[in-house]
This record gives sequence, C-alpha cells and structure tokens, in this order.
Amino acid sequence: MHTPRIYVDADLAPNTTVTIEGGKHHHLRNVLRLKAADAVILFNGQGGEYGAEVQAITKQATQITTLTYDPINRESPLHICLLQGILKRDAMINALQRATELGVSKIIPIQTQHLSENRVQLAGRWEAWQAVIEQSSEQCGRTQLPELAPLTRYTEAVSMVQNADFDLR
Repeated sequence: MHTPRIYVDADLAPNTTVTIEGGKHHHLRNVLRLKAADAVILFNGQGGEYGAEVQAITKQATQITTLTYDPINRESPLHICLLQGILKRDAMINALQRATELGVSKIIPIQTQHLSENRVQLAGRWEAWQAVIEQSSEQCGRTQLPELAPLTRYTEAVSMVQNADFDLR
C-alpha cells in the first residue's frame, strides 16, 4: 500500500503529536480508512519530511506522532515565478496544479483589464487556490509549497519583472 503524504500547517519535530481535524481528518478516516499504527508521511512545506504513525482516529480527529525526519529536498534548483492571469474556476485550478507539479516556486495571480470578478469575490477563491496547491504538493512529492502571492495588477507585475535580475527568453 502507498504511504499517504499529508501537509500540516504546524511546526514539526521528531516525537511530536499532531492533531488533524476537518476535511483532512475525513479523508484519512473515511477515504483512506487509516487505522492506528498505520504509517504516514507528514510535511509542513518548510523542507524535509517526517515519517509518522497514526496513534488514534476518532470521529472528530486523527492523532499522528512523528517518528523520524528525512531532510530530503525535491525542489528544483531554479527559482521559477509564474505570472498567471485569473482564469475560470476549473482552468485556474488546473493551472495551479500543473504549476505546483512542475516546480514553480512562486505564483502571482494577475488582475487583467477584462477580469469580471472583484477583489472581494477573489478573496474567497484565494483560500481555495491555496488548498489546491497543498493537495498538489501532497500528491507530487514536493517538500516545499509554492508561494501564492496576493492578486496583483498587470502593470505592477510587468514592472516587477522588469526590475528583477533575470532574463526572459
């Protein structure tokens, strides 16, 4: 059986216990059907992975204890920044998934002239996009999450690129 990788937004160290609730708990308990003593891999997006073991699963939460630390680095040595125009829901999710899988280190959503949604509507989508990045990182084996920058106007993004110390080819 494949060992599940789980992203947790917490400081990790060997021999610490992490409690997982909500949607991830539901996935571990009802979809993967994990039991006590099952092995999992935890990562927090700061590099490296932690070999861990499920201690207990209740109706409300899953408790996992980290056992070992592996300082593995699967990140690209290239620093890739993606300026991505806002797309319709499914297309944007697909773009974020592929960017994460390909090793992009920073994603900057761009507000273009013809964007029909306002910033308030996009604020809720930003959290969903962050969840997509986390899930894609779990699946593709990355140990660091790409940074999802706030919505940026096109003109600001172009000036950022012109001031950067790299070459666009």
